[in-house]
Amino acid sequence: MSTAGGDTFKILLDCVEKGHNRNNDNLPSIFRVPSTLRDISPGSFEPRFVSIGPLHSKHENAQQSSGLKESYLHDLFHSFDFSDSMRGQALKECMEMVNTSIDQIKASYSGMKNPVSDDELAKMMVLDGCFILEFCFKHFKDYNKYLPNKMQNVCVAIDLILVENQIPFFVLQHLFDCTLKKHVTISLAKMLYTVLATYLHPFYYPIPETDSVPDVATYDHILGLFHRCYGLPQTNPSDEIKPLEHSATEPLNETETPVHSAIDLNTSSGQNKNFPMTVQFKRCLFACFSFLGKLLQTEPSYKTEPPIHSVLDLESSGVKIMPHQNIAFPMTIQFKPSWFSWFPFYWGKPTLLLPQLVIDDHSEPVLRNFIAYEQCVPQVHYHFTSYAYTMSTLVYSEEDVSTLMESKVIIYRLGSNEEAANLINRLCRNTSLVDFCYTQQFRDLDNYYSGYWPQLFALLNYARIKRTYFRSPWNAIGLIAGIILFFLTVVQTYFTIWQPK
Repeated sequence: MSTAGGDTFKILLDCVEKGHNRNNDNLPSIFRVPSTLRDISPGSFEPRFVSIGPLHSKHENAQQSSGLKESYLHDLFHSFDFSDSMRGQALKECMEMVNTSIDQIKASYSGMKNPVSDDELAKMMVLDGCFILEFCFKHFKDYNKYLPNKMQNVCVAIDLILVENQIPFFVLQHLFDCTLKKHVTISLAKMLYTVLATYLHPFYYPIPETDSVPDVATYDHILGLFHRCYGLPQTNPSDEIKPLEHSATEPLNETETPVHSAIDLNTSSGQNKNFPMTVQFKRCLFACFSFLGKLLQTEPSYKTEPPIHSVLDLESSGVKIMPHQNIAFPMTIQFKPSWFSWFPFYWGKPTLLLPQLVIDDHSEPVLRNFIAYEQCVPQVHYHFTSYAYTMSTLVYSEEDVSTLMESKVIIYRLGSNEEAANLINRLCRNTSLVDFCYTQQFRDLDNYYSGYWPQLFALLNYARIKRTYFRSPWNAIGLIAGIILFFLTVVQTYFTIWQPK
């Protein structure tokens, strides 16, 4: 074997060993977003005010925030009546913890263009981590006294959930244990969620109680924490990925009747004794009405995911679209068929309940970073990707956006409806969807849409007629007056032609 051939063999053998070692490592959870996602909206992944971690340490915004980091580090270690020796001991414990975990910290990152030394990385972890802790801790003090202006706070909060702008959660936890744990009555996860959720509001709901945030849980970073909190009521990501069952979105109390499925009706007589007679009566009515409804509609077969029709198509078929009230799980989507699905008028209309989306300056970066996190970390459920795919399919035009705004499903605080439609339609560009979380909901919806009455409504374009002529009382009066005038004209013409001689 020639010398050149021997060198090539050694290089390839070294690649084999490196590949084996990488297969044994955990996949990094902090990474540079692939260009296929970044190029669509580069500004959505870059920090605006403060850089966290090594991936953006050389960013121009990092220079203007370096002084603030040092100031917050000082404030954190002077927040309590510590002596100089106690502050020094606490800082020493922080450094020792970071130094002993330096290999695990480096394994959490991928795509560093400018590798940093272990000492520089350790310093960065302590400085950035303490900045995050103090930023949140200041919110438990006097807001106006200790925090900068509100605009800067919003920028910091948005920067703290960028997928490229993270530090490992275990580092934050260790720093919290060395500094704040003995002096606050709240866990780190709940403190982060309580503070940052006030600035991150992709969905227009009151902030859920911190009881929904697990104290003992493994998060990748702050973005991973919020992904878990905003996600759907599924099991943990380590479980088998499967479509979300519709019935898991909202628990029923004993006086409510499940309207999403007739499966619960097939209970034994012994089980039915545990329910009030009114509930049994409602279920019997529901079974009868469901049977009548199925006589007038065909049941499509699905070899793939069910189709999602546009907002105007759904409205034309008689579907009511409304925002849901599930505060615990803001991303819930529900389809509630009517008990009178065989009846062609108001009582026969089903309801599609959608999350109440807020579109403002910060919505696109927040949603895009959640989607990028799902696309690049295999063990994470595709909650935000499923939601973005649903919205991009529902919204085909400006009229769809206008309809969703009228129904309060979209709260739009920027330019035109066209811009909102473009933003929604771009969210899922260059993404893949592995586990669609709303399969059952839209399968039920398409079953209704394929029925006799909905197709007749769509043919007559019922929704467009309603929107054009019945948007206001004056439009309705004008339509009725026009019909009466037309009728009188026809009568007058008839008597003019056929008047007796």
